[in-house]
Amino acid sequence: MLKRAGWEVGVAYVEPRSLRDLRISNLRTSHFQRSAQVEDGIPTARVHGWNPAAQTFAGGWFWARMSARNAARYIREHGRPEIIHAHNALWGGEAARLVSARHSIPFVVTEHHSHVLSGEMTPRETRTAKRVWTAANDVSSISASLAQVVASLSGRKPKVIPNPVDTEFFTLPPDNRPNPQAPRFVTVANLNRNKRVDFLISAFAAVLKMIPDAKLEILGDGPEKTTLVEVSEENGSSLNVEFRGAHDRAEVRSALWRSTCFVSTSRRETFGIAIAEALATGLPVIATRSGGPEEILRDGLGILVDVDDRDGLISAMSCPQPLTAVERAGRREKIVERYSPGMVARQYIEMFERAIETSKSPA
Repeated sequence: MLKRAGWEVGVAYVEPRSLRDLRISNLRTSHFQRSAQVEDGIPTARVHGWNPAAQTFAGGWFWARMSARNAARYIREHGRPEIIHAHNALWGGEAARLVSARHSIPFVVTEHHSHVLSGEMTPRETRTAKRVWTAANDVSSISASLAQVVASLSGRKPKVIPNPVDTEFFTLPPDNRPNPQAPRFVTVANLNRNKRVDFLISAFAAVLKMIPDAKLEILGDGPEKTTLVEVSEENGSSLNVEFRGAHDRAEVRSALWRSTCFVSTSRRETFGIAIAEALATGLPVIATRSGGPEEILRDGLGILVDVDDRDGLISAMSCPQPLTAVERAGRREKIVERYSPGMVARQYIEMFERAIETSKSPA
């Protein structure tokens, strides 16, 4: 996105692979070696490693320091950048803080982390994140709800810069096909507890009693899949629920094009990129009030229900209103105005330029 906007961009990254994937064959390809290549026109330095404690404070601390070393070597190879852009205080931001202090390079942090929104950080993690947010030349977050939490913890008010949506890829159906006779719901999610797809399947089972030919398509994979299949079998909805597994973007777009409504039932969402992508294809959306969706669905772009309001979700799914071609195009246009890559890039560039200029000013 930034490269297309005319900026020179490089990436320094350490892969935090879990030991659950450790195999002799994998060790041949990932043994903490470093590779440097140009990916999509962007110089990219990767460390192919493992982190046995990636989800712990110690594991994050270790990852941040590996990342800082990798970034320092990138700087020796490619020269001193004008600015460092890190994602999440824990732990990209901590790596950026270390590099910034050593090389006197300004850095900014974009906060995405769901643990910040949920309040699940430990005291040590909170202290580290606060140190990063305070040291950064500027801070942004991907939603206002997340920005409020960062502000309460750090005393800084982050700018809200949303995630970009590839609106050139997620488009209206090419044939502007009419809505099918039977409702066809779709969700795209990692199948973990936070996404609460079990809650969605439970509500869908009730909808089936009113609309027996309705369908629910679930795209995604994760640790809860086996449990979710069992839930659909136990409540009698299995014949109408389709588990598609993990799919690439083209397959996700096809699923959106053949559906009548997108549903998200997360407990927490720092943004909700799948919701925005669905809207870019003109789909109606139903979502829980979980953080990010409230901002995406403002101005009547969708239906919001409370996180634990099963009856409200059933009611919303029981009478999906087909949209006209004009209404679908109008929803898409609002997403293009707010989240297209060009629009988001301009906001980041403004933040970068301000941080660079401020770093040159005398203290």
